[in-house]
Amino acid sequence: MKDPDMKESGCPCISGRPYAQCCGPYLTGDARPSTPQILMRSRYTAFVKKDADYLVATLAPVKRSAADAENRLRRELETTMAATRWVGLTVVKARGDQVEFAAFYLQDGKLGQLHERSNFIRENGRWYYRDGEILPPVKVSRNQPCICGSGLKFKRCHG
Repeated sequence: MKDPDMKESGCPCISGRPYAQCCGPYLTGDARPSTPQILMRSRYTAFVKKDADYLVATLAPVKRSAADAENRLRRELETTMAATRWVGLTVVKARGDQVEFAAFYLQDGKLGQLHERSNFIRENGRWYYRDGEILPPVKVSRNQPCICGSGLKFKRCHG
């Protein structure tokens, strides 16, 4: 999914890099993530940009092997994405084929959090998301920088 408005702006994965030099090439299919952390960041960006096709394509093939699995998953993702606005990402730890992260979102005007330890698998030279373990929410201090990357303190922005 190409988005001309995102070429020069910061990447939604909050890497500090422009979208066109970060997750953009992965979502357009011009490049493939070379590590699990890069794949996780690009998948977060796909949630922000509501790109269900990318999320389905980067899911482990065994997870989408049933005849209707891809279409069903795409519909579920689209429903979820319509009601959710993702606002921040923090990578807690990345080691081997696992990435622990906290992703923050707004739903019905309330701030929520997905804290997950994700497992990835490499098949035929490509990384795929396999599954994840949901973890208890991470504590966000009121005086730390906001999770959205605005530069404001959390209490002044999304806190």
